[in-house]
Order: sequence, then C-alpha cells, then structure tokens
Amino acid sequence: MDELDRSLVRFLRDDPRYSNKKIAQSLKIDEATVQRRIEKLVSSGMLKLTTLPNLKMFGYPIRVYVLLQVNHSYLEIIEKQLCQMENLRYIAECIGKADLFARGDFSSMESTLDFIVNDLGKIEGITGIDTMHVYRELKRNYVLVDVSNTLTKLETQMKDVHLFETDIHLILELQKNARAPLKQLSETVGLSSATIHRRIKDLTSSGFIKFTAITDDLKAGYPEPFNLRIRTKPDKIMQIADRLTQFDFISLVAIISGQTQIWAGGTSTSAKDLLTHVTQEINKVEGVIGIESVDILKILKNNYTWLSE
Repeated sequence: MDELDRSLVRFLRDDPRYSNKKIAQSLKIDEATVQRRIEKLVSSGMLKLTTLPNLKMFGYPIRVYVLLQVNHSYLEIIEKQLCQMENLRYIAECIGKADLFARGDFSSMESTLDFIVNDLGKIEGITGIDTMHVYRELKRNYVLVDVSNTLTKLETQMKDVHLFETDIHLILELQKNARAPLKQLSETVGLSSATIHRRIKDLTSSGFIKFTAITDDLKAGYPEPFNLRIRTKPDKIMQIADRLTQFDFISLVAIISGQTQIWAGGTSTSAKDLLTHVTQEINKVEGVIGIESVDILKILKNNYTWLSE
C-alpha cells in the first residue's frame, strides 16, 4: 500500500459511494486510476467497502468487553463455542491477565447478565470472567462516533424513518459492496433506482447506517494489534480520552467501567514500535496513572457488519 492507496482509503472511509470523478478531482488523478486502484485493493483483501448499521437503533444499545481466563487444555473448544455466539462480534486470543478477549452487544442489562451467567458461565474450562461495560466509544478506525449524537437524538430522528423488510435487504447488499450501483441494487432488492437512492439517503441521514472503508491491518503493514487498559485521574477521563483519539496509531477509544477507565486499541508495525508509542506518547498524557497491555495474539472473529442473512 503506497501513499496514493492510503489517500484513497482515507477518502473512502468518509463515504465509499463517492463517484470516481469526485475522488479523482480531489486527489488530482484520473478516474481510470481511481477505479483500478480501488479494484486492486478490494480484490487483494486489503480493503472492504461496507455499511455499518447503528446497533443502538437496531435494538442493541449495550456494548460489553469481556476478558476470559481459561484452562488451556479447553482453549480450542472454548474458542469454537464463542465464535458461534451471535452476540459476540469480536474474539481474539491474547496474553497478559487474560487468555481471550471478546466484544459483544446486547439489548439490555438483563440480557447481558443472562449471557454472562448462563452462556459464558456454563462453558467448561472458563476459570475467570472480567467484564467491562462501555459507557461511550469516542473513536473507531472505520467510523468516528459523534459524541454529541446521543441516543435521545437518535430516537427523535427515528420517528421520521420507518424500517421495512426491503431496507434490511438493501443494507445486507450494501454490506457486501458499499459501491454497488443503483441499477444493481434495484434489480437485487426489487425497488426502483429512485426509491433505492431515497432509502439510502434516509437511512444515512437518520443514523441507521454509516458507509465506510475497512482495511486489513496485517496486509497494510501493521501486524501487531494491541489493546490497552488505561487508569486515569477521575477528573481527567474525558480530557485523556479526547487526547487519545488524536493519535493516528490508536483506532479505538472507549470509556469503560471497572478498575481502568479507558480502553484503547490499535495496531503497530512491531512490539518495539508499540513500546515507543506507550512510553513516549501515552504515558506523557497528563492524568494517565497506569497502563495495562492486552496484547492480541490471534483474531478468531471480527464481525464488522453486524447484520446477517
């Protein structure tokens, strides 16, 4: 991935449905180059152009991070069981105070508790469970969260948009290819191109979906994924979280419950590179008290798109 590819990715993260002409004019290159570069990035698996439904608006307002300690003789069996659980969107092997890290989304605190007690709690081989409720996500590498866009505002917007079965079908198609032409979507979904255009506009403006471009960090030259649990002074939580969103190497920032106040994730080119970031940048942010590393060894499941057939 060269600098032009990176510029294309940054542009596509804002909206993959931008026309080749608009992208070409902004980057000062020809349309054929835009088309050729995008096709190459997608076909190589380095780039996925997709649509991310807003889980809060689809009935899953609660996000939980889970660190699991397991009996290693059961590790493979436990991993297979976790990967089959629809509520868990991300699962990875890690080292540190836990063996597995998972991220899940739930409809209520009751369903969250039921999942932890009756689903995770009954899996043979799990010896410890540490859960962290996510109060707010301030940054994701593929979609920036507008912290002023509260759930109340989203519920107000939802009153103006009614979700139909054809909308779900449309979203599923856009998850496969966010740049799918209106004519192709029309033939697949069974609505006119004009109706498809209007529904996409309604779904995006109301906050139901967000178009984005997702890169494969390993193929892009960032083979070392990491997660950090950061302890802060109580009165500095928001200031530190806002500061962390400004670091390019950090792709996820969330305020969480528990003994640590902030969860930060990202990728680096090497363990040495990560150490430099932690010691020279994060540790020097005013109000940071301590940092615990949750180093990812292998990603077992990473569901970006949330909805399925």
